[in-house]
Amino acid sequence: MTKIQKRDSNSFVNPAEADIQEIYLGNLGTVDANIQLPNTGHRGSEFIWSSDDKLYLSDDGTVTRPLPGVGNRHIHLTVKAKLNKNQSSKIFDVTVLEQETTSEVVRVEDVACDVMNGKDAHPSNVAVAERADGSYSTLPVQWQPVSEANATTSNNTTGSQNNYILNGTAYDNEKTFPVKAIITKHTIDNRVEDLHRARLSRLGNRPIKATLIQDSDLAYIAQEMSEYLLGVDDDHILVNFRMAAGIDTHAASVMTGWDAPDSKLRGHTTGHYLSALSLAYQCTNNNRFKQKIHYLVSALMECQKQLHLKKNCEEGFLAAYDERPFELLEEGAHYPDVWAPYYTQDKILSGLLDAYEYAQESQALSVASGMGTWIANRLKRLSPKHRATMWATYIAGEFGGLCSALVRLYRFTGNSTFAETATYLHNDKLLYPMSRDVDTLAGMHANQHIPQVTGALDLFTYADDLEMGGSLPAYSTSFQAAQHFWEICVKHHTFCQGGIGETEMIRKPDEEAGNITDKSAENCASYSMMKLTQGLFESTPNSRYTNYYARVLRNHITATFSRKKDGGSTYFFPLRPGGICTYDTSENTCCHGSGLENAFRFQSMIATETCQGHDVRINLYIPALLQGTAGSFKLEKVISNQQSGRRIAFTLSIRRPGNFLIRLRYPDYATAFSLNIKHANGKSEEKDNVEPDSDGYVSIQCSWETDDMILISWVPLFRVHHCPDDPEIISLAYGPDVMAAISDKQDFLEVEPSHVKAAVELNHRQWIDQGKVTVDGITWMPINKVAGHRFHAYVKLSNDHDRG
Repeated sequence: MTKIQKRDSNSFVNPAEADIQEIYLGNLGTVDANIQLPNTGHRGSEFIWSSDDKLYLSDDGTVTRPLPGVGNRHIHLTVKAKLNKNQSSKIFDVTVLEQETTSEVVRVEDVACDVMNGKDAHPSNVAVAERADGSYSTLPVQWQPVSEANATTSNNTTGSQNNYILNGTAYDNEKTFPVKAIITKHTIDNRVEDLHRARLSRLGNRPIKATLIQDSDLAYIAQEMSEYLLGVDDDHILVNFRMAAGIDTHAASVMTGWDAPDSKLRGHTTGHYLSALSLAYQCTNNNRFKQKIHYLVSALMECQKQLHLKKNCEEGFLAAYDERPFELLEEGAHYPDVWAPYYTQDKILSGLLDAYEYAQESQALSVASGMGTWIANRLKRLSPKHRATMWATYIAGEFGGLCSALVRLYRFTGNSTFAETATYLHNDKLLYPMSRDVDTLAGMHANQHIPQVTGALDLFTYADDLEMGGSLPAYSTSFQAAQHFWEICVKHHTFCQGGIGETEMIRKPDEEAGNITDKSAENCASYSMMKLTQGLFESTPNSRYTNYYARVLRNHITATFSRKKDGGSTYFFPLRPGGICTYDTSENTCCHGSGLENAFRFQSMIATETCQGHDVRINLYIPALLQGTAGSFKLEKVISNQQSGRRIAFTLSIRRPGNFLIRLRYPDYATAFSLNIKHANGKSEEKDNVEPDSDGYVSIQCSWETDDMILISWVPLFRVHHCPDDPEIISLAYGPDVMAAISDKQDFLEVEPSHVKAAVELNHRQWIDQGKVTVDGITWMPINKVAGHRFHAYVKLSNDHDRG
């Protein structure tokens, strides 16, 4: 039976090796603080530690971060264990982060604050500052108390608006800067109509149920993940919760890595696993998933009860530990003393809500409601300033998608307390500059902040009509922040396959070539960006969102699976020359958790429809059976050696009659988009070189009959992308695929793009059927097929290239 772990340490013959296997040091991929190194093992082994770069990591775990500009340091930390005559050793890979670069503040912008008449003004607690190197950051602000004495009327008060100025002080370490808040009270907000339309659009759009057809990469991956999930021992997944609650563990083996019994993040994988089961059930209707879901939720309900009765935790609390981590966070503790307890709450709560929504597990909502009440009571006791300090604590204060989870809980229960609690997670440091379209993201933790933007969008969509005493963030800035954040990330912070971040961090804008490392493109960051993208698409349907979504799904998410039915997935996607993917099967990292869900979660965007079903969008060209409200369809890829030229073709067959509008995404990697509509009555209609609408879709309105069919075809484009910080470093793409050169070489390969273009276009059928083509002695593959190979996603322009 497959398990999410390696061998149980108790099964080792060598007790020294067993002790080593139980060592847990935390997240070693992004180290910025001292590492706590144990001296002895549980069985009495003596541990001796040795670092191969003592300048930055000493043998006792002391960390000295490199100066700005030196770069991160990748260090091998070796432990040797001795117990009587038994010996063993292990090497840990550690990445010590360089110190952040900051230059002098040259200007602090005034803070804009829009408020409707009759509401209290709450200006942002940060201001945007421009620095000497041209970058932007935020500074904390202390405002004078809001009163008639401190708020002065602006000279430009006009018509329906009343402007006021509030004075404050911004702080940059020991320096201070005067700053003003321009408070505008509106009687009529010109943006209301557009914002209202965006809210209604999202509320009126929903996914069409998609069942994958077994001739696509995603279908193959989903089948492998299904088999893996069905083989996992549920008692093993529950062991930490039962230990925390003081109840029978059913003799289950302990979990490992980030879910080890002494890990401060334990419990997060269980939430992801429950989500994966729920999504798999929705996609397959396999009752074996439903049985596992029921067992897990019932067990978690019992743990929740016993944590209260046996361990004196407040009612509703549920975790794989007691309440102490939350107390430490409130007391100001940092990582590694405390590690993101609210992040783990999000994963558990989200897993329960997925079980309720996708698998109709009714008792999951009861457990989730208890958790939500506990979170609400805990956070309400803290002041806004106290909460803001917690959320700003790196790693310790990370809360994942908890804001979105609480909004979902409000939607399912109607209890507005949960929506109000979601507002306690508002982060001005992130959202205010985004609402002003200013890029202050450099140095931020990618997956800590992307879900916060989605949370703001969810609050705007589902809870903006609630009256909460002015605590709800301004609807206009929340929506604008989400839009601008997405644009800034996609245009200035993504790699060729759509991934974001290097060693989990968002780097300086447009520094792409400088961040091509073994720790590029964190899996979780793409997972979170795709959730945000879906929310924005539902609000304002446009192909710029679905084009990005398709790129990441095909060229990053699909590429992260081990394809060995072992549940393995990548943490970082190594984009440096000669990188090779490694797959987490036992470390239980955050990306292993999200990786369990990835095979099923993103099928929901293949097609969407309005609530009435009269407006259908085909967003992703992935073969599937689609069951909508007003119509059902079959989307298939055409495989034919008799296809003319280099065209890629799909058919969309109507399986149920109806009068509705079909919108087909015009891919950004295509040209010569053409349609051939074949009606069941024998009539046909051809449309060549069709142009898309303003939203990037091609629309067809018709009274459809069963067996009507649309043949959709296009010519794939070959594209060369130049890194903005080094145009000599390029990536290549053909149609939907980012191309990867297969080579063990550890330096950039020199490539002439015109040779690759000519070869891939000449051997189009080979590329489609075999997934590879050889050019100038180098074999190229789609990047989602590089498992087991050393590859180059980026190459260097050949010296022979004509740069004129």
